[in-house]
Amino acid sequence: MNEIENYFSNLKLAGKSEATFRTYRKDLNKFVSFFNLQNFEDLMNVTTKQFEGFYEEESNKLSQKSLNGLIRSLSAFFGYLKRTNIIQDHGFFYVLFGTSKFVKESRKKKVVLTVEESLKLIRAARNSQERLMLALMLTTGLRRDEVGKIKLTDIAGCHVKIHGKGDKERVTKLDDTVCHLLSIYLSERDRVTDYLFYSRHGEISKTGQLSGNAVNKRVKEVARLTDIDPKKVEQLTAHRLRGTFISDVAREFGIYAASKAAGHSNLATTQLYLEDGDLVTEDIIEKRSSKFSSLLENN
Repeated sequence: MNEIENYFSNLKLAGKSEATFRTYRKDLNKFVSFFNLQNFEDLMNVTTKQFEGFYEEESNKLSQKSLNGLIRSLSAFFGYLKRTNIIQDHGFFYVLFGTSKFVKESRKKKVVLTVEESLKLIRAARNSQERLMLALMLTTGLRRDEVGKIKLTDIAGCHVKIHGKGDKERVTKLDDTVCHLLSIYLSERDRVTDYLFYSRHGEISKTGQLSGNAVNKRVKEVARLTDIDPKKVEQLTAHRLRGTFISDVAREFGIYAASKAAGHSNLATTQLYLEDGDLVTEDIIEKRSSKFSSLLENN
């Protein structure tokens, strides 16, 4: 269908990540295959009852999270058709979902480290590279892939350029303690590479940087060296270090500050990281809490 191919061309121009692109393609292919859509007229002839059959079949096969992902993919496509005036509205989708696109998910309590547990994790690091990596994630909320993408040329004093999802870039300022850890690590580096963090055997991605899986593995290995609750350690990932940072900023300064610090373009994305009751204020505050850094310096 030309409309679908035009839509994916639009996604590329918008700078959507490769992972997002693959997910949307998979979900739309599933939709097209179910109805054997050959052209735009076939799409317009799909009835609400037929779509309910498709949705019911997918509901029986998919988890709540995956089903919500399918709804988001279809919503994005039909939203594009409306924005470009290809359609005015499409009954079968909007009758079921309207502006409320999601089924209610059973929420598991997210693992968030306390300040004391964060310090234990950093102290358990086996070398200066791990110590910097962990402190960096806990005080800036970097994604695991963003950690691996940092090059030496991205560092200017205590400022680091971050290469985020969808080719978006942002600059984050390191606090004095983490900047000091960076200086120590740079003085001890013993390998020639363009990237800030270099790898052990088998950890390099296709692009030559430390892979996201390698970053995650480091977090898990160091966490097992601490006396943090084993159940918590088992669920701890690099992503939950990011979640810890986002939750801390949201509690102290509000969701807007947390969203900006995390590099999110949508507040709804930030909210996914938070437990009910996390939000205290919605003031936009530039400064960040110095409590964590003060404790790190004093221990």
